[in-house]
Order: sequence, then structure tokens, then C-alpha cells
Amino acid sequence: MRRRAAVSEVISAIVLSGVVLAVGGALWAYSLGAATVISNEYVNDTLSIVDEVTERFIIEKIFYDATNSKLVVWVYNYGDQGITADVYVDIVDFTPDPSSENLKIASGEHGKVKFAVNLNAGDQVIVNIYSWRQNNVQDQYTIP
Repeated sequence: MRRRAAVSEVISAIVLSGVVLAVGGALWAYSLGAATVISNEYVNDTLSIVDEVTERFIIEKIFYDATNSKLVVWVYNYGDQGITADVYVDIVDFTPDPSSENLKIASGEHGKVKFAVNLNAGDQVIVNIYSWRQNNVQDQYTIP
């Protein structure tokens, strides 16, 4: 009888060791997967922020062509990133304002947007440009 009791203790120790190793392996695999996902999200978010910070553009010129009734907005991208932006024109005391225009400009390039509007001398125009990376630029122009 004593020999069987010793064998059962060894078998139970082996079974418990196997269970502990299996649970530990599963926990390690889960934590490794979670850490990988978190690190990948951190890297992607950091790169996105770098792109957002290095995006640079200005409204270079606003001009109203009275002969063709067109408001022309020139934008210069002087940043390291190409931009995609929405250009909005707010004409003070004038409704409805023209609809927004989409603009894509490569790094170091100029872009131009034309709006068909009828304006008079003294009208004020506010141009807002919102990039798809959350940056914005605003300028005001008074029709001469």
C-alpha cells in the first residue's frame, strides 16, 4: 500500500505542474498579444501626430475677378506632407455662402480654388481652410 501512496503524490505533482505551466503559458500568450496591439497603436498614433505637426500651409492670396464673378484663393503648402483640405468661404452679410471645395496639394506646391460668386466693392470675405489632419488657416479679404 505504501508504494501506491508515493506514486499518487508524484502523479499529482506532475499534473499540478502541468496545469500551472498551461495556465502560465496561456497568460503569457494573452499578455504578449495585448502588449503587441498596444505598441502598434502607439506607433501609429505617434506617426499620425508627426504628420499632423509637420503639415504647413498658408493662404497666399485671395483675389476677386469681377469680370468673371470668381473669387480665387491660392494656397501654398510649405510643409513636408501633402495636404488634403476643405476650403470654405464665408461672405459677411451674404447668403447663401458658396459650398466648400476640396483641395489637394503636394509638398512645396501651390493650389488654387475658384468660387463663383457675385460680390460688390466693400464686401468682406472670410476664407477658412481645414485640412483633413485637423489643421486650419483663416484669412479675411475685402473686395476693392
